[in-house]
Amino acid sequence: AGVSGEFVVAEVKKPVEISVDGTVPNLIIGQQTIELPPIVVTETGAEAIDASDGTDEKWLKLEFPAGVLPTKPAKVEVTEGDLQIDRDSVAAKYDNSNNAWQVQVKIKGTSANPSTIVFEGIKVTTDRTVPEGDLKVKVKGNAVVQNSSGDNDDFPGCGTAASAAVANCVTPAPTDKKA
Repeated sequence: AGVSGEFVVAEVKKPVEISVDGTVPNLIIGQQTIELPPIVVTETGAEAIDASDGTDEKWLKLEFPAGVLPTKPAKVEVTEGDLQIDRDSVAAKYDNSNNAWQVQVKIKGTSANPSTIVFEGIKVTTDRTVPEGDLKVKVKGNAVVQNSSGDNDDFPGCGTAASAAVANCVTPAPTDKKA
């Protein structure tokens, strides 16, 4: 009633960014145990990655596309900042709900200073269903995505905090078509 003009209701910022430290490798479908460059997850601000509070465990997950099987990283460490992770919790697990493999780590304590987590020594095996082009890894998990309450998904389809290409599948798609 009588109000006009523009105003900001809310500003949504990504909690993290993801990148690789090095050159993205070229993959051929069917290749086994190809090592990826270190995958770097960086907080965009202090306390951007949420921590377990004693009753609710908080996980940071790297989700790989269908057809890509990652190994457990050789090393996961916080290289900047003071975020606390549970190194013993690091694992590669299959998520039936997404039909995708994930590398995960439990977050024990939030940061007072923006932190960087580096996942080193992940090797991937690809099957013959991986499409040509960028192989993107998504940053997921309840440590960075908190858009649901209980059994309700308040924002369906918004379960990814960030994504980046960590490899490039160079096997061309078939061009011959048979009826």
